[in-house]
Amino acid sequence: MASTVADIFLFVLKHGVFILALCLIAYSIGRRVALRFDYHSFAERVVFSLGLGLGIVAGLVFLAGIAGLLRTWILAVVLAVATLLCAQIRHELLEDLKVVWHQVTGRTRVQLFLVVLVVLLTPAVILALYPPTAFDATMTHLPLVKQYLRDQRISAVPFVRWSVLPQLQHMLFVPGMLFCDDVAPQLIQLLMVFLVGLTLYSWGVRHFTRRIGLWAAALWLAHPMVVFIGTSAYVDAGLTFFLLLASYATFNWMRENNGAAGWLALAAIFSGFAAGTKYAALSFLGLFGLMILLHSIRCRRWSAPFVYAVIAASVAAPWYLYNYHQTGNPVFPLMGDRFGYSFWSQSDLNAQMVELNTHGLGRSLSSLFWLPWNLAFYQQKFLLEAPYLPFHLLFLPFLIVGLLSRSIRQLLIVIVASVVFWFNSAQVLRYLLPVVPHLSLAGAASLALVLSRLRLAAGVRRKEALTLILLVLTILPGTVYALIKINLQGRLPYDRSSRNKYLSTQLIQYPALQYLNEERGRDYTLYVFQAPRMVYFADGNFRGDWFGEARFPGILDETSQVVKIKEGRGLYEKLRSLKVTHLLITSPYSRIEVSRDIPYQNHLLRLVEMLKMDNSLRTRRLARFELPTDQFFQSHFKLVYARSYNRLFELTDAPLGLKPDEERLQNPGFETLDASGVPSWVTGRESVLERSGHESSIALRCGDRVSCLSQTVEVETGHTYRLSNYARAIEGGTEMILGVSWIDSEGRLIETDREFFLVEGEWRPYEIVATAPPSAVMARIVTASDEGRPLLLDDYSFTRPGYR
Repeated sequence: MASTVADIFLFVLKHGVFILALCLIAYSIGRRVALRFDYHSFAERVVFSLGLGLGIVAGLVFLAGIAGLLRTWILAVVLAVATLLCAQIRHELLEDLKVVWHQVTGRTRVQLFLVVLVVLLTPAVILALYPPTAFDATMTHLPLVKQYLRDQRISAVPFVRWSVLPQLQHMLFVPGMLFCDDVAPQLIQLLMVFLVGLTLYSWGVRHFTRRIGLWAAALWLAHPMVVFIGTSAYVDAGLTFFLLLASYATFNWMRENNGAAGWLALAAIFSGFAAGTKYAALSFLGLFGLMILLHSIRCRRWSAPFVYAVIAASVAAPWYLYNYHQTGNPVFPLMGDRFGYSFWSQSDLNAQMVELNTHGLGRSLSSLFWLPWNLAFYQQKFLLEAPYLPFHLLFLPFLIVGLLSRSIRQLLIVIVASVVFWFNSAQVLRYLLPVVPHLSLAGAASLALVLSRLRLAAGVRRKEALTLILLVLTILPGTVYALIKINLQGRLPYDRSSRNKYLSTQLIQYPALQYLNEERGRDYTLYVFQAPRMVYFADGNFRGDWFGEARFPGILDETSQVVKIKEGRGLYEKLRSLKVTHLLITSPYSRIEVSRDIPYQNHLLRLVEMLKMDNSLRTRRLARFELPTDQFFQSHFKLVYARSYNRLFELTDAPLGLKPDEERLQNPGFETLDASGVPSWVTGRESVLERSGHESSIALRCGDRVSCLSQTVEVETGHTYRLSNYARAIEGGTEMILGVSWIDSEGRLIETDREFFLVEGEWRPYEIVATAPPSAVMARIVTASDEGRPLLLDDYSFTRPGYR
C-alpha cells in the first residue's frame, strides 16, 4: 500500500513539474518579448505573457521538426537557451509573486476562496491524469505527435485521417510527450482551460468589475463540456484561449488611445496563433478584422486593418505553407476541387462534409429561431460529447438589458456572429467552445447591470460569504461531472500494468493491439476495421479509416445487401496492396458492455443518461456485418489472438490447414439426463429442459439474467478457444450473454470475455473466440438471458482451433 501511494505521488509530481516548467519557460519568453508593454494587472500580464510564450515555444518546436531535429537533447538545449536569455524576467516574476503572496496572506476571505477553488478544480486535474481515450485525441492528435517523435521530424502521415492541418497545439504536445508522456497533452489543454478562466477574470477587472470577472470565470468552469475538453488531448481549449486573448486585445485596442498599437499587434498575433491551431479560427479572424476596420473608419486610423491583416497572416502562414508543401492544398482537405485532394478523394471529402452536416436540427430560419431552446434541451442532436449548462437561456432576459451597455453590446456582436457562422457550418456542440467565454462574460456583466438598476448589487457585495457560496455553486456542476467520470473510470492508472488494465476496460480493441505490440514490436502493418481511433495505440503501421487510401469501403462487398467484408481472395489482395500483415476485426454483434462492477455505477450511469452528460459513457452498439466464411479466407487468415468482440488474424502466403481439436465440454447437447437434471452442467433456478431442441430432442430453456447455464473446463494459457452454441428466442427477440470466465490455479476469477447477441425466433448459431490470459488454467462457460426473457439453448461446443 505504501509503495502504491509513493508511486502515485511520483506520477503526479512528474506531471506537475513538467507543467510548472512549461509555464515558467513560456512566461519568461512571452514577458521578455513584450517587456515594455504596460499591462493593467498582474493577471493580465500572466495570461498575455503565457499566451505569447506558448505560441513562441510551439514555433520553435515547429522549426526543429521541419529541420528533423526532434530529439530530446536538442529541444532541451533550445528551450534552456531561450529561458536563459530571459533570465531578468525571473527576478521580476519573483517580486510580483511576493506582492501577490502578501495580498493573499493578509485577507482571510481570499485565502478561503482560493482553498475552495483548488478543492473544486482538483477533480478535473485528476481526470486529466488518466490515459488518453477521447476519440479525436487517439485518432488524429496524438498519433501525429507519436509519428513525429518516431521519425524525429515533422512529415505527412497519410494513413492518419487529418494528417495535415494547422498544428500549433501539436507542437506543444511534442515536448509534453518527449519529456513526460501522453498524459501531458491533456494537462496542457487543462492549463489552457484555467488560463481562459484567468483571462475572463482579468477582462472583468479591466473593463467591468472584479466580481464580474470572478462570475465570468466561474460560469466558464461550470460546464461539463469545458471539463471534458480540458481533460482530453484535443486542441479546442488552446483554440479558445488564443481566440479569447485576440478578442480581449481587440477590445483593449478599441478602448484605448495611447499605446493602442501594441494591443493591435497582440490581437493580430493571437489571431495568427488561433489560425495556426484550427481552420475554424479563420472566421474569427474575419470577424475581428471587420471590427477593426469599422473602428478605424470611425476613428480615421486607416493603417490599423492593414497592420492587423499582415501580422495575423504572417503568424499563421507557416502552418498553411506547410500544408501546401505536403499536399498542394493550404487548407487540406477542404477546397479540394480547387487545390486537389492529395491523400483523399473527392468522394472522401464529400462524405466528410455530409457527416459533419448531419448534426444539428437544420439550417432554416425556424431552426435558427429555436436554436437557443434546442441548445438547452436537445444537445444530443448536436453530437453530444459532454453538455453545456443552459446558462444562455437563463441569461437571455439579462442580455437584452445588456444591450444598453456598449461593452456588453460589442461582446454580443462577437457571440451572435460566431453562433451564426457555426449554425451555417458544422453544428457540432464542441465547436461552440470559443463562444462560451464571451457568453460567460456578457452574462455576468448583464446580470450585474440588472442588479445595479434594481439596487441589489450593493447588498450582494456586502455579503461576501453569500458571494463565495454562489461562486462555489456555480462551479460545482463541472466538479460533479469530473467526480462522476473518475468514479466510473476507477482507480487512477499510474504505471504500465494499471494503464494497460484501464485501457482494456475503456477500449475493446486495446488488448489485441497490446498483444501485437508485445509480440511484434514495430514490425507489422495492421488493418483495423471500424476503429480508426485505435491508430495511436499501434506501435507498428496502422491502416483503416472511412477516408483515405485505406478506407473501409475498399474492403467491403459492394454487391451484398448487408454490410459484408469481401470474400477471402478479394480481401487478401486489397490488404496486401496496402502492405498489411495483420487484420483486426471487431465482431459484428449487437452490444458492447462498457460498465464494470464499481459501487453505485449503475446509479451513476442512469444519472449520466438522464442528464445527457456524456455520450462516451453510454452503452455502445455496433453495426452488423458478416465475416468471410470461404475456404480462401480460412486458409490465408490465421487467427492468432481473440478477446471479447475482437479477432486478430495474420495474413499468410502459404495456405493453412485447420487441425481438428476434440470437444472439451461434457454433454454439450444435453442429451444425457439423470435424476439431478443435466450432468456436467450447472443450471440456474429458472432453467428447465424442453423437448424442442436444435436437431435433437433436448434443449435448455433459459430465463435467468445472471447465469442459467455454466460448466468449467481445463485450458492452457495463451491458447485461443472457440465457444459456440445454438439459440432461439421464445417471445420475440431477446439478448443472450455468451461468455468465458478465466480462472487461475487458486480458483480466483482473472477476467471474463463475454459478448451480447440479439437472438430471434429461429435457431441460429452464435460463437465467441477468446485467448486464455496469463495465469488462466480453467475456463467457466457461462450463458444468460440479459433481459430476463426466455430463450432456448442447445448444441454447445468449446474447442481450441489450431493449424497444421
